[in-house]
Amino acid sequence: MALVSLRLVALSVAIGALTGLAALAMVYGIKAVELVLLRGAVGVVLPSSYAEGMEPYSPPERPWLLPLAMALAGLVGAVLVGVIAPAECRGTDAAIRAYHTRGGVVKLSQSLLSLAATGFNLGAGGPAGREGAITFAGAGIGSAVARLFSLSPEEKRVALVAGLGAGMAAIFRASIGGALFALEVLYMRDIEASALIPTLVASSVSYVVFASAVGWKRELYLPGAWEHMAPASLPYYVFLGAVAGAVGVFYAVVLHLVSEALHGVRAPPLVKPTLAMAAVGVLGVFFPQILTPGYGWMQQVVLGVVYPWWFFFLLALLKILVVALVLGSGGVGGVFSPGLFIGGMVGAGLWELLSHVPGFGEPLYAFVVVGAASLFAAAGKTPLSVTVMAIEMTGAFTVTPAAAVAVATAYLISGRYTVYSGKKEARQ
Repeated sequence: MALVSLRLVALSVAIGALTGLAALAMVYGIKAVELVLLRGAVGVVLPSSYAEGMEPYSPPERPWLLPLAMALAGLVGAVLVGVIAPAECRGTDAAIRAYHTRGGVVKLSQSLLSLAATGFNLGAGGPAGREGAITFAGAGIGSAVARLFSLSPEEKRVALVAGLGAGMAAIFRASIGGALFALEVLYMRDIEASALIPTLVASSVSYVVFASAVGWKRELYLPGAWEHMAPASLPYYVFLGAVAGAVGVFYAVVLHLVSEALHGVRAPPLVKPTLAMAAVGVLGVFFPQILTPGYGWMQQVVLGVVYPWWFFFLLALLKILVVALVLGSGGVGGVFSPGLFIGGMVGAGLWELLSHVPGFGEPLYAFVVVGAASLFAAAGKTPLSVTVMAIEMTGAFTVTPAAAVAVATAYLISGRYTVYSGKKEARQ
């Protein structure tokens, strides 16, 4: 499509506004479920990020109820997306597949029920991310608007991309990074430039609608984040990028292997997601850091809650396993947010190890942020957008050079491995 029509740009405003409202509905739904199940029944307060108020962790008063609460949420989610509106796959990967193979058509009913199911799962402490549901919902909204106004086949696909980007922009308060993610996530080594203008418009509108209601704070607060990088520091970040890239490959491989293994297990559609969430609840009693997408725990780390180096790596491994278990069993959620947590923990663990090296003086927050961006640049094959989003989500503009070299390193060593199986190599 050589030129973008004014009609499509105007409709992108509506797509962005509706997706921003959908993101608000999901966030408030998560908070409502959390209030009832976690704070009310279990008596636990999980830490929150800067955008959510930086509330500290408070251990559960009734830890034995955590697996039951999570199993209940898993059951409700399974009813919504496994029985009422079953789909072959959900989340960002489903939107990618619809773009490439289904003419940009996503069923709105499936995407909105996935949004509701994610509200239950994450409100109960589920380990996956919010972005899977909201990008799928945004894609569904874009697809529905395109069909309502009888857009051309190419415009329908662009409308889907605009909705996908609007979802990312809202939920992460990253208007530019969210738009770039939608353009970049479709391909392994390419970008969908024809959708740039509608996606930027939809993402900006969605971001403003969402942030006007919940606040304009960035996701993480980084103390001392205005220190500038010295040239001698960059080799440390090349090393960080190499390690994070390797772990990103491991993350992608485990997700696919566990999904295939669980797909072969015959069981009623409600059983596997329920048992998976219950298992995560049991593990969460002993390792609460694996609960929720993880931004609150990352916030605690950059504020100074430091563990031994091996514990950071253990948390990264456990997070990979529980996300693979929940999603592989048919549960809902995204892989982007947990990927950032995994990368942040890898960065913190490496920082703890390197802090014993003479002359090493890099700030912890830099290794956490750069580790997060590097890992998902490798796992998602989205190096440009994830770099921009990391800066937008933290305000740490001074780590841009470090993030760039680490992301490039991680991306280059990761080969063709990706968490998104629906991606294509490049545009035809």
